Amino acid sequence: MNCIDAVPYIPRYGSLKSEPGGSQRKSKLAHPEPKITMDEKRLFFALSTGVRMSEIFTLTWHNVDLVNRVATVTNENAKSGKTRALLLNHDAMELIRKLRFRDSCEYVFTL
Repeated sequence: MNCIDAVPYIPRYGSLKSEPGGSQRKSKLAHPEPKITMDEKRLFFALSTGVRMSEIFTLTWHNVDLVNRVATVTNENAKSGKTRALLLNHDAMELIRKLRFRDSCEYVFTL
């Protein structure tokens, strides 16, 4: 089995770059936003909210309250058979807002 000896360095968007001489400044180059697939968006939402994948596929816009930052998993879709509320953190809300106006589909996450 291969093991990782150290955490690899991955530069982030807008991160400081080191210059010769030791000084640091923000990069002036514009970095385009990376393309994120729908699978990655579903996984990100699952990690942000703790929701199951089966519940993500059945989440409709009718069950998302953007004002109160809550998504509702109905009892028909929940594994436990009980309705529950998902609190949406900042990252989940940002993703939901981006998905809101992409098409007129009933479901939040499409295939």
